[in-house]
Amino acid sequence: MEAFIVIAIFLLALLAAAFALRQRKPPKLTGAPQTFSTAQRNDQLAEWTGPRGLFDDPERDAAFARDEAERARAAQHAALLARAAAGELNVLAEADAQGGDELYQQALNELMQRARVDDEALQALVNHITQTGHWRANAALAAAVLARWQRAPEKHALGELLHIAALSDEAAVYQQTVEAALAVWCAGRLGWATPHNLHALIESEYWILAPAARQSGAGFVLKRRLVAVRRELAAATPRASSAQL
Repeated sequence: MEAFIVIAIFLLALLAAAFALRQRKPPKLTGAPQTFSTAQRNDQLAEWTGPRGLFDDPERDAAFARDEAERARAAQHAALLARAAAGELNVLAEADAQGGDELYQQALNELMQRARVDDEALQALVNHITQTGHWRANAALAAAVLARWQRAPEKHALGELLHIAALSDEAAVYQQTVEAALAVWCAGRLGWATPHNLHALIESEYWILAPAARQSGAGFVLKRRLVAVRRELAAATPRASSAQL
């Protein structure tokens, strides 16, 4: 009897275990298997916007590229200015193309270091600027040309002097040059220049000044002075004619 009870309990346990295993088995799928396209699978993944590599940083890379470009540009400008200091006139065109007016003026100042102590270098620089037709001068160059002209006004051209002064785009510099020319003329050292010719030369070179220079405060003062110069030279014309008689 006891053996029968034990066997019955054992069979019930086996039936319970079989039933539990049957409940865990996944249901059988019917119909065609479900598939997913590549686009559907990609949509399920969030887009990664962070660094692509272990040490990648787009902002840092961009900053590094800018720094490298700036270092290369600085080295290029330094080499150009060194050539200007050595007296190479062609650097003016390169300076204008590479760095605009700022680098152009730096190159011109380097060229002036040699021109201040060498009349031949000064004349070569003046010729280079005036013959190209579109390069500008500056106050330092105008002052050097004026100092040379005052030492020997009979030797150097007055028109060249006034032209360089006008190319400086400084109204005050042009006025100073006009005053110096009038003083030399009044001293009788410009015998070739009649009052009419002198006035015409001064007036024509005035228009070489940049519009901004002519319209500045110093430009207004210059205009008033040129009006007075016109009257002075007009009054001097009859005296000059009488002296010739």
